[in-house]
Amino acid sequence: MISLRENMVYKYFAFGIIMLVSMYCAYCFKKYGEDKIKYHYSIIEFISYVKRQIGYFCTPTQKILGNYDDPILNKSGFFEKNGIEENIYLDSQGKKILLEFFSMLGKSDAEDQMANCDYTIESINSLLNEYKDDVVKRYKAYSTISVVVGLMLIILLI
Repeated sequence: MISLRENMVYKYFAFGIIMLVSMYCAYCFKKYGEDKIKYHYSIIEFISYVKRQIGYFCTPTQKILGNYDDPILNKSGFFEKNGIEENIYLDSQGKKILLEFFSMLGKSDAEDQMANCDYTIESINSLLNEYKDDVVKRYKAYSTISVVVGLMLIILLI
């Protein structure tokens, strides 16, 4: 038979585990959101690089894409075949914007390509602002929910 003291120890132990798991879930969401934001900043930097190469040097598109190196984009497979379609950090709107950008790249004069770069940067920036707000709101919500769920489970265990 389990004594009252042992029963309380098990309940406190369960409480600790539940709270840690709940807070870990909230942390994982925040980390994913931060990685998503870093990824979008890397995309903006890449498109700015493409714009500079086209505007200043009239560099051919294949050389631009072959010479660019970014650890965040490389890690996600951005430059691989189907890298945009299979990316976990891009939603459907972001994928559409980038696919349109790449479909227009190298198919017009330098001024039109630079205008396309500006449009894409503005579009990604607007998505980025939405993501920043979303990450903050969701992290607060998940943190609160995890604590409430943890407390509810503790009450059930008592």
